[in-house]
Amino acid sequence: MDSALAYVEQTLLNAEVVKLLPTFLAPIVGGTLSRCLSSHKTFFKSLIPATEQRIEEQRLRSLGHRVPERVSSTKQLHSSQIANFCLLSQTDCIQRIIETAPKQNPWSAERVIYELMAIWFGSVHILSTVSHSHHRVHEDATTNPSRLNSH
Repeated sequence: MDSALAYVEQTLLNAEVVKLLPTFLAPIVGGTLSRCLSSHKTFFKSLIPATEQRIEEQRLRSLGHRVPERVSSTKQLHSSQIANFCLLSQTDCIQRIIETAPKQNPWSAERVIYELMAIWFGSVHILSTVSHSHHRVHEDATTNPSRLNSH
């Protein structure tokens, strides 16, 4: 989990540094920083075993073998199962991405992980942005309430 959070932080740091540079230096410095900051590699490598296992389970299921049932959303559950949803099923984003990948040209484990990392980055980044904005509004309301009424 530490590498997942560090991935977002390091990516944003890299982006801020590159944004301040002259255009001709940006690709050089950005590439160098990306090679030096390793959380994305750790995050990626930690997801490979689980993702490869899920893809193999999907392949075996398509051949008629019994494999653990994994559910990516509550839509696939009967109403009697929803109460025990968290206890009985293994629900996660990896499974959802695998299920929604193109069927005629299935994605590799690496591609699934890249999709997951993009979703993770967007989710964490938007939450931090919204939290920061909410904090600023609350801070303005407590330190300068007249400012809120002037807009």
